[in-house]
Amino acid sequence: MTPSLDVNHRDNDVNCPVFKRKIDVQRIPGQVNLLQAIKVTTSSIQITWDSPLENETCLKAYQICWDSNGTNCETIPDNNSTGFTIDNLVACTTYNISVAALGISGSSENVTFTNITAPNPVRSVSQSKKTTQYVILNWKPPDRGNECLESFAIYVCDHTKNIVNEKLIAIIPGSITMFNYTGLEACAGVLVNIKTMDQHKSTSDLGSGQFYLQAGGEDVKNIWKFVGALRSERAIYVRWETAHESLDCVQQFEICWSQTERGSAIEGGCDVVTSSSTWFSIPGMVHGKGYRVEMMIIYFGGQTSEKYVLNVPKTPTLANVLYSATLAEKQGAWAGNHSGPLLYLLLRQPCIFPPHSHRPL
Repeated sequence: MTPSLDVNHRDNDVNCPVFKRKIDVQRIPGQVNLLQAIKVTTSSIQITWDSPLENETCLKAYQICWDSNGTNCETIPDNNSTGFTIDNLVACTTYNISVAALGISGSSENVTFTNITAPNPVRSVSQSKKTTQYVILNWKPPDRGNECLESFAIYVCDHTKNIVNEKLIAIIPGSITMFNYTGLEACAGVLVNIKTMDQHKSTSDLGSGQFYLQAGGEDVKNIWKFVGALRSERAIYVRWETAHESLDCVQQFEICWSQTERGSAIEGGCDVVTSSSTWFSIPGMVHGKGYRVEMMIIYFGGQTSEKYVLNVPKTPTLANVLYSATLAEKQGAWAGNHSGPLLYLLLRQPCIFPPHSHRPL
């Protein structure tokens, strides 16, 4: 392979001397060194090499060729460049790659190696369950270009979605298509990248293998807790307390209730209220029946907290007060510094909440 480069005006080049019959030898550089692939994906192979040790001053360009079913070549100027990325390749395909150094009068011998591209990307990433502590991710393997697939690589990026700074957290066998992501931080976002991997640890293009997670609170008890329930002959009011600094990732609260008979839930319903709400009135309350109330936080992105339960007895008295010293201190002034629960004082005042009142407890 001896491509013709501009040689007419180079006869007096002091760096590439010409001595009669030695013209061809003196103007052909030596072979490149240390040719290797430094990054391989589904559709690209990035290669590097070192410049020739012999007759380097005669070097004018490099010619890179690659093939699978045909031959493709590209010539790049020297310009101290010793790297090239071959694009538009096919998944799980073996390529013969060669690099030659081009001089004034011809080219060096090719230096050649073979490399296989990575599998196609995963498909249809989804979640099967979300809580404040973990998220179960599911995906489908590629339906073609998958014969070299050996495993899946799980990466995470920070909330800025900076893919360049992705961090490998797990490699799982290619027969498994789910991953339990743990270690979520309160109200923080994390970008998860799932890539296919071959036996050489080369990973696929990203494709549709991204999934953005937004966590809830580190501990749901730190975001909200039941304060208690007030029951009259006409209604049951349930109240809770929130930590306002943790509400940025909360979309709404879900409240479910059911009548209880001998410890078993029978009739009931569910409703949702906004993240700014701190109380709820159970509609259609039946006098003389006990109730079981369950609350759950729904975060932006669909993640949910664990369920917390409050049992309301059938008699019109204080139901179940989850009371703490901290809450008692906060409510001391309103309750007249009484040492008992605030709701106990409210129960001593009949009809403090009319049937259609929108005042919180």
